Amino acid sequence: MLKSFSKKPRKRILLAEDDAVMRRLVELQLDEAGYEVVSVEDGRQALVHLKNGKFDLVITDIIMPFVSGLELPDSIRKMKQDTAVVLCSALKSHNAMAKAFEIGANGFIAKPFESDHLLNEIELILDEQDRYEGKRA
Repeated sequence: MLKSFSKKPRKRILLAEDDAVMRRLVELQLDEAGYEVVSVEDGRQALVHLKNGKFDLVITDIIMPFVSGLELPDSIRKMKQDTAVVLCSALKSHNAMAKAFEIGANGFIAKPFESDHLLNEIELILDEQDRYEGKRA
């Protein structure tokens, strides 16, 4: 008789990146790592998806058309969602990183980045989110 194992649902990630090549590369890396990925090319599309669905994590470029990545954490809070946010930017200054955390981001990754670095950051944030939700339950 075969044992049935309950499989954890895949974590949903919304990827907002205006650079088509970067967006596709990250999307493939996340999919290969086992995440369910929805990718969009600007902040306005990200907000539409956030209003219409639940995501565990948003990965967003800072500089994007229409709505910047710096505006998304506040918009997510206003929607009363517990979605973690990782900001990505080619701006490698400490000011960019400090601003990311100041506005409520859970993580910051400077571009270009290695796939392993991105995946480790995501795993840490999602694990922390799971522990927090477990304490609230």
